[in-house]
Amino acid sequence: MEKDLISVIVPVYNVEKYLEKCVDSIINQTYENLEIILVDDGATDNSGKMCDELAKKDSRIKVIHKENGGLSDARNFGLDIATGKYISFIDSDDYINKKYFEILYTEIKKDDYDIAFCDYKKFYENEVVDESIHDKYKTINHTKYSILELYYDIGHKHEKAVVAWGKLYKAEFFKTIRYPKGKRGEDELTHYKIYNQAEKIVEIKEKLLYYLTRKGSLSSDWYTKPRHYMVEAFEEELDYFVKNNEPEVEYMIVDRLLRELKHNYNFKTKSTEKYGEMFVKYYEKYKSNIKANKSYENFYLKISK
Repeated sequence: MEKDLISVIVPVYNVEKYLEKCVDSIINQTYENLEIILVDDGATDNSGKMCDELAKKDSRIKVIHKENGGLSDARNFGLDIATGKYISFIDSDDYINKKYFEILYTEIKKDDYDIAFCDYKKFYENEVVDESIHDKYKTINHTKYSILELYYDIGHKHEKAVVAWGKLYKAEFFKTIRYPKGKRGEDELTHYKIYNQAEKIVEIKEKLLYYLTRKGSLSSDWYTKPRHYMVEAFEEELDYFVKNNEPEVEYMIVDRLLRELKHNYNFKTKSTEKYGEMFVKYYEKYKSNIKANKSYENFYLKISK
């Protein structure tokens, strides 16, 4: 039986140092029925030219050159031309294990799952990465609610549920869902809608994607700066699930929202003062429905005097 076509969308912007390794890891997959879409998002280095050269190496590669519009816009351009039954996103400074798609596809087909996702391994420049994987790996079946529990958790579990990469999706989700152009936190603002529509999700407990950690990346300021965009994202998501009458998810989001409000308020700048008032409002409304949290109560008592 012929295997389904997977469309692999790779947004490309000023990554000439990393692009070839990323694309080679896709080209050399043990799963071969791939449509590889390189989206040159107006790169100002040699990345755009490299895309064209790489396309000469493999007929499965398609190249789009466009004006710079950001990560969301690049992904959306790729989605517009993708023809595969399944969709996957790979960041152009990361790379994947040679069995990445073989394993994701095998698992997603076992019980007609909507999404399959794996774990990842962080590495730094010039670090030698151990790419060995287990012949036998564990999987976890998720419902919409269990995956949203991961989605609104804190830390590594949260991250691997939220990000676009590391996953294989049924393409049908993207008929109506697109990434928001010009906004930071594009994954956070998109994937809750996908999970809300998904019925069955499989998590693969194996590190199949290798995530490059670079100095100066957007993620490097996670703890050291206010995260205004996260507050906006959680308020948008809260409104979405309230309108969809999903109280269980509503309370999950409020917990994350209170954490973000507390984090932003603690920077004590003019732009963050408003978050104290917001914290009081949400805490008073939801305190009987969220997990007991002494730090929330103490913070509320401190700022509501």
